[in-house]
Amino acid sequence: MTNLHQTHPRTRRFGAAIAVLGIALASGLGCSSSDNTATSEPTDVSATPDTVVPPDNTDASETTEASETTEASDTTVASEATEAPETTSSTDVPFTYFADPNPAVGDPVIALCEAYGQLAEPGGTDAVMALMTDDVVVTETVLGEQYQGAVEVAEFVGGLNPTFGIEGSICGDMVQAGNWVAGGFSLLNADGPVSQGIGAMHVTDGKVDQQIIYYTPVAGALEPNVDPGTGVYSAAMSLCAAWADGADPDKILSRMTAEPALYTEQAFIGADAIRALADALPYDVNECGLEIQNGAWEAVANRFTDTAAGVSSEGVNVVLLDPSGLVSTHWVHIETVE
Repeated sequence: MTNLHQTHPRTRRFGAAIAVLGIALASGLGCSSSDNTATSEPTDVSATPDTVVPPDNTDASETTEASETTEASDTTVASEATEAPETTSSTDVPFTYFADPNPAVGDPVIALCEAYGQLAEPGGTDAVMALMTDDVVVTETVLGEQYQGAVEVAEFVGGLNPTFGIEGSICGDMVQAGNWVAGGFSLLNADGPVSQGIGAMHVTDGKVDQQIIYYTPVAGALEPNVDPGTGVYSAAMSLCAAWADGADPDKILSRMTAEPALYTEQAFIGADAIRALADALPYDVNECGLEIQNGAWEAVANRFTDTAAGVSSEGVNVVLLDPSGLVSTHWVHIETVE
């Protein structure tokens, strides 16, 4: 079987057809393992934790990563329904673009995507596990399951094909900052795609040591992108711009739904909690990468820098859009670098 890749201008392809069952935008904090409960007041917002485990994704139902089809669906085609979210004009961009392609980080991710699409082949599970570290942690956000270590992850991976009849993977575009990568994926069975989303992975010494899977179940056909992309930026890029503009809470919240959630190492539930977080962040430079889109999911890479302290945090962010194109949930995967 073959694995189909979809390309996107200015971005590297992503090997994100990760652990099947399976948001975050430029915000310089480590992603969180909290569940969907949190106080409305941030506790230690000045810290930027390095590792992240996202909470359950209650917006999606149970599925697996979508596998490959005989013809690649265009995940970059805009959705025709829903009005576009507020966008940022080309003359109102306080951040700078950056691109951080690194084959040493990106290539293992691509290889892993392709391996997931070949789980039905002899040795399919072993091929996936060969691309992961012995202490790998895989988080399936829809079911809220986390698998720690090669033994647990191998059991999870080995059950995907018998359960879902995986026959391939669609590996979408990817964005990257430092050792974090995010990209669109789908897994397919004989009837077509069974899931659609974005995965986030962390790579160390050429192998994946963290894998977080965000997705929406689909039945036989991929959903068009919620974000029509008619503005200067996508919803994710507009949100990134708002965080860059002095972390202006009003601009940030204007790009989110009335009851938004943001997950770093902590959970920030509601507008008041996110406003307090924006007011407390200790950075003065935000560099944003390019975005990717896949159905209701988008991702952006970014790097925050506190020039006074000489510290930067970089990584990828995944966001989930509601039908109107506003961000309902925002997860962050980022780590501190000198």
